[in-house]
Amino acid sequence: MALPIEGCAFGLGNIDLDLRAGLDNRYDDNITYVTTDEKADFYTTLSLGLGAKYEGKRLSFDISGDLNQDIFYKYNNFNNMNEDATLNLQCELSRYDTLNLRNTFTHDYEPRSFESAFGRIGGRYSYYWNDLDIALTHEITKQLLLSGRYANYASFYDRSELSDSIMNSVGAQIQYALSSATNFFLSYDYSVRTFSGGGSPYLNMISTGFRQYLTKKLYTEAYGGVQFIKSYGGGSTTKPYYKVSLIGDLDENTVASLSYINETSIVSYSRNNFARWRVSTDISRKLAQRLWGSASAFYGEGEYEAVDITNNFAGISAGFTYDVSKDIKVSVNYTYSNNDSNDISDDYTKNVYKIGIRGTF
Repeated sequence: MALPIEGCAFGLGNIDLDLRAGLDNRYDDNITYVTTDEKADFYTTLSLGLGAKYEGKRLSFDISGDLNQDIFYKYNNFNNMNEDATLNLQCELSRYDTLNLRNTFTHDYEPRSFESAFGRIGGRYSYYWNDLDIALTHEITKQLLLSGRYANYASFYDRSELSDSIMNSVGAQIQYALSSATNFFLSYDYSVRTFSGGGSPYLNMISTGFRQYLTKKLYTEAYGGVQFIKSYGGGSTTKPYYKVSLIGDLDENTVASLSYINETSIVSYSRNNFARWRVSTDISRKLAQRLWGSASAFYGEGEYEAVDITNNFAGISAGFTYDVSKDIKVSVNYTYSNNDSNDISDDYTKNVYKIGIRGTF
């Protein structure tokens, strides 16, 4: 990473700023995320956010942050403030070297996606996540790229039975372009997670794969590899890794993705491995000049290896967004989630109905 960055300077006068605000009203039939103590309630979320964007000749970045206040009508002891912030930065250090950096911070009391809900310990509790990813890419030839990456993921939980942890990861990848439409990859990654109170399980992974463009805006990817895992108790295991996806524009009005992943991960809140597979799909389509429709579906099965707990998670979501004007949007959405677990404390079903309005100034 120790390369000259004089070319990455920028002028403050060239930054675009935007202020946004939102109001959401929801009905949630299980705000506690448990079957044994279900509570239903209406609640309102007031949101305020700020974004900044810069695009220069060699440097570009965008940064945004949001504050969200949840106000419950019946169970006001659940009222809370949650926050998030994101930074994306790209810098051309030289003709052949590019630096990409992404940092995301999240503080919330419930999962924000099906992916983060899958494998989550049941209940409503506060968590703090900060994910940092840095990648440096060097162009060896027009067809051959070499990249190195570093990641730091910090996870903190406001719940006594969950452990805080920090994971550090390093990796390298070689990318070869057989043609403008076909690329091949060979990667190696090493990750170690350190828990509060001791313990540092680690994971090595070797994988290879390819990306094939079917059209200029639609491509498929496939990866396969092997994971070598050293568990908290000192035992070692070898697991397969698979990932297949289809991503892009199906036509001028439709954006879609479909993916399947099979992997084993070291969970952030427990000295345990979670062997899982999942399939997910998302689609967004422009239905009229100002009207968009979107839908997503998720299903996954996983097992905590050290404690023999299984989780089968399913989720669907669908909604519509209407552009009242260039800067104002209204939306309606429905989300269903079900976590079927052999541990009753993780088992729950919930339905959420939402109507909201967003404005950018």
